[in-house]
Amino acid sequence: MDEVAASLTGLHAAADAPDTFADAGSRYLRPYLDHADAQRLPAIHTWHGCFRAELATDGITTNLHFYNACCPESPFADMAARRADLHACLADIAHQHPRITHVRCASWINSLPPFQSLFPQAYVESLEKTDPDGKTGLGWWGQFISKENRLNHHRVAQFKATGTFTYHRLAGVCLLTQLQFRKNLSGR
Repeated sequence: MDEVAASLTGLHAAADAPDTFADAGSRYLRPYLDHADAQRLPAIHTWHGCFRAELATDGITTNLHFYNACCPESPFADMAARRADLHACLADIAHQHPRITHVRCASWINSLPPFQSLFPQAYVESLEKTDPDGKTGLGWWGQFISKENRLNHHRVAQFKATGTFTYHRLAGVCLLTQLQFRKNLSGR
């Protein structure tokens, strides 16, 4: 990720206008964001629609990851499908690692009410801001990607003007059992 940050910093420094940086940044990031690249990840990173999970180092927590597998549509246009994705992802990781008891996700997307609606109230109540100095990965930078998998020019302009992110990276956690029984629920 340091290489990506350094490259984007260089592109930003060389840009003579916001659109120049936005276009150059989008071209640079495109290979990292393409769905086809995500599908070439090792088997341990199997995507279930918009979700994938990995075992945390404590051996009892799974870390969730999210991306828009529905481009150019919003991943929140079909919430029943997102619930099914989440359920399949959790069932798979629980099968692979039966000791898992907790589910965690740390991302800017935790700020969005549609994403929060996929989780129990205990998860939403646990949400806390993460370290503001740890800005690697799409947990922070994913908010600059539009639903069309292009650079979100509005958020880039805001970031350039203010030096602040639109959304904070929030971390939430809950018990796996609180999520396993939510498959057919339409909300909390």
